[in-house]
Amino acid sequence: YAQLQRQRALAHTPGALIPFLGLVGDYPSASLAADASRLMELQNRIGNGDPAVFAEHDLVRFIVNRGPRTLVEELLRLALLTEPLAIEGDDAASRDAVATAVGAAATLLDLHRFVPLSQFGDQQTLSRDVLARATEWVNTTILPAVTVAGPQFVLDVDGVDLLLQLRAATLLSHSTFTDTHRTVGEKLLRSALDFVQGDGSLPVTPDRQGSRVASAELVLSILDRTPHLPREVPLFRQLGEPNLWALTAAQVDASATAESWVLRFAYPVGHSHYVAVVGVPNFIELRMHQLRWKTDPEYRRYSDGWAYDAEQKMLLIKLTQRTDADVVELLFRR
Repeated sequence: YAQLQRQRALAHTPGALIPFLGLVGDYPSASLAADASRLMELQNRIGNGDPAVFAEHDLVRFIVNRGPRTLVEELLRLALLTEPLAIEGDDAASRDAVATAVGAAATLLDLHRFVPLSQFGDQQTLSRDVLARATEWVNTTILPAVTVAGPQFVLDVDGVDLLLQLRAATLLSHSTFTDTHRTVGEKLLRSALDFVQGDGSLPVTPDRQGSRVASAELVLSILDRTPHLPREVPLFRQLGEPNLWALTAAQVDASATAESWVLRFAYPVGHSHYVAVVGVPNFIELRMHQLRWKTDPEYRRYSDGWAYDAEQKMLLIKLTQRTDADVVELLFRR
């Protein structure tokens, strides 16, 4: 899958290969402009209390990277207040109900992962409530929809929907849940991947004629098991501000003080990679590899370098990895 993504992503997913090719500056501005209408639609749906909005894939990442802090707070409130739909006895689970449940639980886990909950209430209480509500969605709506057909585990939603099954399987693998949850998730995953075609694509409804086919890139994005593929990494939780994120193929960690930010990038040693960090205010100095590093608009010509676009508040970096976790430090005042 990783090799397939590298080969095909440029044609199918604009911007997906740029952390490998160095064109990181092109993606953020284009994607932010293209996503404006979607953000407005999500604001309306969340404001109207529409629980079906949870079925939007990667909802939290999109909102914390694009939306205002008030929208994050509204989404958190909606996720905590929406009651799971119970499935009892032999009742058939509708696809919409299970899709909402999978999305709601994933939304809660992502809020816990990407958002500094202390900005919206007591950290300990909110953290506990968020994880408890995610578990309730799983136990009340998702697990009752799982059926066993011979060796196969199936998420039965008036038929089979393998994309939804993959999302449920990925959700159940989360460390928050029990060993039983994770075992069911692994079996759902294996059962769904049995239908993968030679090119990595997946028929969404294999029990029906003329099934829609999901691309290998979409399957890979749902699995989220390959560490060094390009993606948006929210930095809200680490640095305290929404609309602050990195486009990168590296693993990223960050921390902040009143004077500086520290960004840590993990990537295979000896390989070059590119990063765009969006939402960065003006700074007075950048250090890489423990050295003060001057900016250069031609930074891509060198093994390491950087440039800053003040209008877009975007920092562009090229790193040739020297350690397991290379550090870039931004100084805002001395």
